[in-house]
Amino acid sequence: MYKTTLAFLLAATIPLISEEFRAPRPPFIDPAENQIASHEITYFPRDVAIARNLQVGGEIMVSGDVAIAGDLSVAGSVNTGPLTVSGFFDVEGDALISGDLLVEQDVTILGDLFVDGSFTVTLGGIIIEDSSNGSSFDCLKFRKSRNNGPVISGDTLGCISFQGFDGASFASGALFEALVAGTPGVNDMPGEFRFYTSPDGLAFPTLRLRITEAGVVDVIRNINMRDSFTANDGILTKEGVRFLHNFGNANTFLGVAAGNTTMTSASLNTGVGVNALAGLSTGSYNVGIGNDALANVFDGDANTGLGHFALNGAVSNAANTAVGYQALAFLISGNDNTALGARTGFTVTSGQSGTFIGFS
Repeated sequence: MYKTTLAFLLAATIPLISEEFRAPRPPFIDPAENQIASHEITYFPRDVAIARNLQVGGEIMVSGDVAIAGDLSVAGSVNTGPLTVSGFFDVEGDALISGDLLVEQDVTILGDLFVDGSFTVTLGGIIIEDSSNGSSFDCLKFRKSRNNGPVISGDTLGCISFQGFDGASFASGALFEALVAGTPGVNDMPGEFRFYTSPDGLAFPTLRLRITEAGVVDVIRNINMRDSFTANDGILTKEGVRFLHNFGNANTFLGVAAGNTTMTSASLNTGVGVNALAGLSTGSYNVGIGNDALANVFDGDANTGLGHFALNGAVSNAANTAVGYQALAFLISGNDNTALGARTGFTVTSGQSGTFIGFS
């Protein structure tokens, strides 16, 4: 076991502060570069301060604090207390930091990074890259325990806060967090996501949305959807099929495949139900409520069909009213007709100004 004292390091003009340096074999010292290189293990039992760069060919272990004014390049792994690097931090193995990590340049770690404290990068962003030849991707993991014991319901598992400087301090504008949402156990960790934003005039994020452990999306306030000016705007779908939209001019459609996104000048129509008013092109002032109600009306106006299949056959008709299951279901041509009752006028295919009451 070799020992290099502080006097030896000073004699070599290396700005290193350490009570003791130990390595399985003598370290390589380059005074011109102010670096220490080792091909195996470099161990510092207490605090370390290096004025320029530090290069280690193997592993580096430090029991105390580490402050490096230049770059830190390690071919193996890093295991230290709090670490401050003013230059680049490049590790080809794993990095285990038992305190805070402050790096003022780029960080490159090819293995795992464990920081038991804060992690601050003062320049640039954080990029997580996986270049392995496989379909999986390593996760950014937030881990929580209670003194190495199990967590309990309500514990925060991880949080990301987005902050801006307000002139006096950094204030939080938004954050999201994951919590334990229930009683955990072995192979049982119910979780919940929460999203917060700060309203104007405050720097205290307020809960806006939750995704519960059951997969329920709980919106705390309003949902604002754009008007459906195109087939890709403001449309709520179910299994990829239109469910709620207002495509066209002042139209309202609710139901799977109700209305469409190809109509041209159709306006002031209301369709509620599966396929209600699904065939519209230029017709206006129509109301179809019920599955397949007025499903084929194309350019007809001012028709009202209430009930499953009501006025289903109408295409260019106008001013017809059918209330009831399959009422005037096959009226293909004809205007100003009225039918009230289940299957009333069911067999009527044409006619003008007729009135039908009662089961056909």
